Amino acid sequence: MFHPDYKHITDKLPASLVKRAYQRLLHHSHTPIPLEQISEKNGQIEDYLHHTLKVYQNSLNRKRKTMNCKNPVQPEVSCPLTMHKLTDLSQRGALPEPKAKELKQQLLEYNRDTFGQYMQNLDKTHEKQIEANRQMRLEIRNLKLRVQEVESYLAYLRSMSNPISLQFQ
Repeated sequence: MFHPDYKHITDKLPASLVKRAYQRLLHHSHTPIPLEQISEKNGQIEDYLHHTLKVYQNSLNRKRKTMNCKNPVQPEVSCPLTMHKLTDLSQRGALPEPKAKELKQQLLEYNRDTFGQYMQNLDKTHEKQIEANRQMRLEIRNLKLRVQEVESYLAYLRSMSNPISLQFQ
């Protein structure tokens, strides 16, 4: 499919992404690469494969980070968002009922502590944004009133200047 010099890149990618990269290079809207050139060495192809590999590795790293959540209180459970896994283990008999209840309680407490603080921070930020928006609306309303006052004053001045200019003609 691709030139053998790119094997070190394509070997690190799953077959589905290699196939997708091949299709995208063929059907790219701005600069598609002809079928006969895909198997040749090309800087554009190499750059695209490196980019695809980088995106793939970043997504793997994100997944690893979420899978490696650590909680010293719950060594058997790898991440706080695994209540369904805990329930599944308990139902299959792989986890004794008292241990499952204890872990479930620890998970609930951990989630409450972790996400409670997160939600409080979101609420504070939201309240600050609401207050800032309210201040901006008040300022806009005051500016609109000032513009109306100036417009009415200008209209008054125009009406006063018209009769005078008519007298001098």
